[in-house]
Amino acid sequence: MKVVIAFGTKPCTIKMAPLVKECQNRGHETYILYTGQHWSPNLYRELFDDLELRYPDYNLKCGEESYSLVQLATNIMMRTEHILKELKPDMVFTHGDTATSMSVSLAANLSLIPVFHVEAGLRTLSKEPYPEQLNTRISDAASDVYFAPVEKNAQFLRNEGFPESRIFVVGNTVIDIAKWAAEKDANVIEKYGLKKPLIYFSIHRRETTMNQERFSGPVEAILELKEYNFFVSMRPGTRAALEKYGLLKSLEDAPHITIYDSIPSYIETISIMKNCDAILSDSGSMPEEASAMKIPFMTARYVCDRPETISGGSNILVGLEKDSIIQNVRKVMDDSEFRQSMVDATSPYGDGDTSKKIMDISEKLFEEGNLLTFEKEVTEKNV
Repeated sequence: MKVVIAFGTKPCTIKMAPLVKECQNRGHETYILYTGQHWSPNLYRELFDDLELRYPDYNLKCGEESYSLVQLATNIMMRTEHILKELKPDMVFTHGDTATSMSVSLAANLSLIPVFHVEAGLRTLSKEPYPEQLNTRISDAASDVYFAPVEKNAQFLRNEGFPESRIFVVGNTVIDIAKWAAEKDANVIEKYGLKKPLIYFSIHRRETTMNQERFSGPVEAILELKEYNFFVSMRPGTRAALEKYGLLKSLEDAPHITIYDSIPSYIETISIMKNCDAILSDSGSMPEEASAMKIPFMTARYVCDRPETISGGSNILVGLEKDSIIQNVRKVMDDSEFRQSMVDATSPYGDGDTSKKIMDISEKLFEEGNLLTFEKEVTEKNV
């Protein structure tokens, strides 16, 4: 098979790395198409090195050359089309809910190349997270094969009319890579000055950073929670919001808070998480990793696109109000019975063999042929 595996952000690089390696190990002609949606060194080359992943065959450099989401999507589509015309692959793999996934899926679909969407069917039934919910819905609409992490994602896809025969529940590749990273030796306690009790904190969602009221709640909460130590992972958008709303100096001056810009090493990030007592974040991927590593997670949002972690008990939705966050953090940290129930929750994302499942299914579908399906007889299923 001639396969293009497309991604362009730090989370998607992490989650697609095991699929790239699995595809290569099986002897398929494998091309990495990196859109450059995330382009700074610590989100790109340093991360590839850390994951022991070869550099892309194509780097479209769209992020650094785009000034808006509209231009980013446009550049990705146009540049991807040129690559696909040159390569003529048998299939294109996209991932998740990013502008990259949306744009590459559209470019491939309109070029009549089968699209295999990894982490399909993420739904909040809300506009949030923005623009991720738009991205994932369009990605699914442009895809031909759907790899859903859990049954709930598959059911969303069925409800929207996607064909049952092309929907596969496979778990999540993040467990594949997290297990690999957890086995690596990373001396993070001394390097980052980690002290117990420790909570990992990260807020970066666009709909939160662009709104002072929403953004201030979590920040003011951790400033008040002086009985715990906080490791703050600082994204560029987070730093810009802190400066804009006049909160950065308060965080920097707080003795119980340690701030680091985005850490390029995924291995170190996983090691830091393992040393934390809990995580407070608006991340989509981290609840998945936390559920596998038995770390209580608190989602600082109003909706969650990983609801299975909430129903399963490893994650709670705490909102963005200061008082709600303080109350929930103290409950998770100090209520031993409640905390233990979160630790004991079972991860819904598989055993770390998702990439193998995806490739087994993809090879079988390729052998059967007919990847681009169109109706073959009169149907009234939409009447």
